Amino acid sequence: MQAAVVVKLSSLSKLIFWLALGQYVITDVWGEPPNSTGWETSLGVSEYTSTCGGETIIGGYEKFGANDWAKKTYSDLPAHTNVSLQFDIYFIDSWDGAADIYLVYVDNDNEYSQSHHTAGNSSGNVCGSIWADNKTTVTIGPIPHNSTSITLKFSSTLNSGPEDESFGFKNIKITVDVICTPACLTCFGDSESECYTCADGWYLNGTTCLNPCPWGYWGDDTANVCRECTENMENAPPPCVAVEEANYATTVKKAASVTSEALATTTSTLQSANAISGTSLINLLLSLSAIESIANMQYLNVNHSAMAVGAYSGLSSSLIPNWIANFNHLSEENVVFNYGIFEKNQFSALYLDNNGDFLTELLGYGCAWFLTGVICSITVKENLARTKIGKVYAITIGLIFSNVFGHVQTLTLFSLIQILKISLVVDAYTGISYILAYLTLTSVAGLYVLCFIKLKAIFDKKFKSKYTIRSSRELEAFKDEKDEWNEMKYEMLYEDFNETSPSSFFFAYWIAAFNIVHILLIFTLQSVPVIQCLSVVVVAITFTIFSAIVKPMKKKSANFIHFSNFACILVVSLTNLAVAIKEAATGDYTSNKLAGWVIFVAVMANTGVNILIGFGGMVIQLFQIIKKKISKAREKEEKNSKTDSNRSANSAHKKGDVEKPDSSKLLVQKSSLDRNSVAVIDLTAAILNPGDPSQPLGIKRRKIIVRRVQPFQAPNNAIELNSRSLSS
Repeated sequence: MQAAVVVKLSSLSKLIFWLALGQYVITDVWGEPPNSTGWETSLGVSEYTSTCGGETIIGGYEKFGANDWAKKTYSDLPAHTNVSLQFDIYFIDSWDGAADIYLVYVDNDNEYSQSHHTAGNSSGNVCGSIWADNKTTVTIGPIPHNSTSITLKFSSTLNSGPEDESFGFKNIKITVDVICTPACLTCFGDSESECYTCADGWYLNGTTCLNPCPWGYWGDDTANVCRECTENMENAPPPCVAVEEANYATTVKKAASVTSEALATTTSTLQSANAISGTSLINLLLSLSAIESIANMQYLNVNHSAMAVGAYSGLSSSLIPNWIANFNHLSEENVVFNYGIFEKNQFSALYLDNNGDFLTELLGYGCAWFLTGVICSITVKENLARTKIGKVYAITIGLIFSNVFGHVQTLTLFSLIQILKISLVVDAYTGISYILAYLTLTSVAGLYVLCFIKLKAIFDKKFKSKYTIRSSRELEAFKDEKDEWNEMKYEMLYEDFNETSPSSFFFAYWIAAFNIVHILLIFTLQSVPVIQCLSVVVVAITFTIFSAIVKPMKKKSANFIHFSNFACILVVSLTNLAVAIKEAATGDYTSNKLAGWVIFVAVMANTGVNILIGFGGMVIQLFQIIKKKISKAREKEEKNSKTDSNRSANSAHKKGDVEKPDSSKLLVQKSSLDRNSVAVIDLTAAILNPGDPSQPLGIKRRKIIVRRVQPFQAPNNAIELNSRSLSS
């Protein structure tokens, strides 16, 4: 069976290639209507085709006669040893015998010559003038030939014009005997992608012989072809088993990634909400640092399982897509950082490729900070720390600080990778990426210095006020508005830490030191995986012990989060150390599923604890808000009730709707009279209870200045009581 493939040889001609066993076949001026372009003729630009016997031919009546010719070159032939030719030629009108010869040249060598006499050889008139005509199919070859091109030329020895005698041709077929590549058993070209069947050890996929077959296919040795793997194959060959395992790994990786991403996002959201509400200011920094420490263990130079890779990638992903990376037009292989695990897993060296999503998130915080700052500068004329907009402004600053301090590991790692890959700066995108990496590294260092200076000033003020200032009036005089504002701005970095010592007050800097040492060990020890993993374990244990000694946290929730985070970090780092030791001892680099499950459970435990505490903080905050509102409502209700009672009593008194009281039952509260002041009972209110005059409906207490004390005389009746003032 033969299959036709149409390819474009040039803008002037199209050739049809036929696939045959070990042959490369070219056809031209084939069929009806034929493709007749690309020929050079003696007629120049004039039309060189005609019709004879219902078929379109090159040459013919009134076209090709004495001294006329046509030629064409076919290029890009595969490696070969011989060629064979086949074509149809036309003898039209009055050919005169021995003197009139049809000539065909191959690369200027005459390979065909045939005389013709119309009277003896032509069968009937099919075209041209009144003379009989003849059509003949000619086969030439095989002809020794190994050039990459071949030129055919058709001409004759006619001595009259084309109105008297003429020639033509069509249906050209050039067969090239191709030398097949060793991978091909039979072929139509000299490359591995031009095969019809394959030699043993090679498998046909389309027209290409491969070893091994593409992913998802297996090699059938009986027919030397690639066959697609199917689901639930019985006695599946190893390539299909690998496909099934890879599909399982992909599913597991995706599930782990989605789960850990959702948990990490929920953790950050809840802890941010707690920081904004003031329930717990430092938990956001603690949770971000723990998530970073675990996620960046994906850069330990060991063979991570699909489960572990999914858990790591979920922790390090962001809800904000990295749209900036879409501007990178370099191929992936050109931007790989060629070092350790980064090269093995094809990590990009470009800072914007790795950190564009966090920069977008940070830009959002920056816009909020800028807008609130502008509003504050326009509207606030008093102490900024005591205004609502000032508190919002301080919260945006605190969120920026917490996110930068919490992501310092990735900021440091990706900046270093980009700076070390300076040879990658080849266009605007890579140039901007390099500049931003350098600015990030210097800006983070500058921010740490600035915050340290501010925190030291706050600590000094607090320390001095604690041991030298005894009254609130002295404290107000000691701390001005600027001090109060600085404390509010930087409270997310110190508020939940104890102020008993610098080690606890500046504990955010100890966390930063751990983060930087942690990521630098991972980055620099890529060539020695066991030492790399061991050093990470040692640093985590050391910092956990140091935290237990310092006891930096004020709140139990923050203390619990901190130590549970480092327990999870230790579990993950010890698991990776075990994998590194196994690989070094046995040389077995297959992924360890058990280690992957341990890491995934540790990630879930870490984020789960942070979510529970974050959610608990929100519930407590909500409960306090509701309790406060209920308390205010009760106070208001009691105040309104008391006001209504007083109004009712006064109204009854004005109407005279009172009983005559017994003066002996009048309640008089005696106060200790001194030279400063005295509290007395207004007896007018005391006699207004018609049911029981001895029980007043309301008592109005008031302070008066006593200048002279006169003896009290009990009134004889209520009228006299109304006419006298007890205070006088």
